[in-house]
Amino acid sequence: MLICCKIIQEKVVPIKNRFVGIFEHNLIQPFDMTWQKIPHHAIDHEQWFNCLLRRGAPVFAEFWYWQSITDQFEAWVKGDYEDVVAIPRSRKWGVIPTMRMPLYVKWLSGDPTFIAKQIQKFWGWRKVFVDFDNHQGKSHQVQVLRLNRDWAPSKELRKKIKKCEDAQYQIVEATWNDFSIMMEAHHPYAWPLVQRQTLQRLYEASKARGLGMLKGVWNGEQWLSIQLYIQSRDQMSLIQNVSHPEFRNDDPMAFLLSHIFIEAQNQSSTMQINFMGSDHAGVAKYNQKFGALDEIYWEW
Repeated sequence: MLICCKIIQEKVVPIKNRFVGIFEHNLIQPFDMTWQKIPHHAIDHEQWFNCLLRRGAPVFAEFWYWQSITDQFEAWVKGDYEDVVAIPRSRKWGVIPTMRMPLYVKWLSGDPTFIAKQIQKFWGWRKVFVDFDNHQGKSHQVQVLRLNRDWAPSKELRKKIKKCEDAQYQIVEATWNDFSIMMEAHHPYAWPLVQRQTLQRLYEASKARGLGMLKGVWNGEQWLSIQLYIQSRDQMSLIQNVSHPEFRNDDPMAFLLSHIFIEAQNQSSTMQINFMGSDHAGVAKYNQKFGALDEIYWEW
């Protein structure tokens, strides 16, 4: 009997505390009525884009980006597009309210107060990420390179670049089919169908807008590395890459990324490049070789 009471208490108290917290938060910070939930078809894409441009928001905050990967989200606009936020909402099995990050979106972008309020009042299955400390969830890291005119490959990278140049490797545009075959053959982790389909929709939508690109290293016979990336405004996201394991010592990915970054330098005096990861120490260390620094985001 005592055990049952203890189990019930452990389950009920956190729920009670959560509702009390939501109630107190609502008393302290009433809902900002300047925010409106806008139907997707009524969104002004240009104004959404300009809002992100002013804010320096990441590529994955763009409206078309969300539309290409999911239709299960709410589009919120403050006033005359002073701020914008996409909030993922769906129903598991058509019944259970769910708030979970869609694939290829690292965190919710926008006004922290508004985002926090939306999360706190939500009841259901939830796992989202934010770029502000909520003092509740664990932290994660992503590597970001702030590219400017002064950036240049390090001595270590220059050695790798020369090695690839001496081998006469070429950097050329790849197709989705090239990338898909490489991913299936050489990516170290499973590539589920839903992830593959989502990434293909994202790539096709970005390419149609002149923003997405697949570039790879070709040795005249086969692909050694391929990178899918999206460049919009002064932002670039390195969405997904894959390399042939037999050519790891040549490090064709370093050759490829250095080429992409130098091209970006020629197009813009400043560019923020999001490596889209990683918590993995080895991957983080590799990204840092390009001058990328860790940025923290939080789970909620």
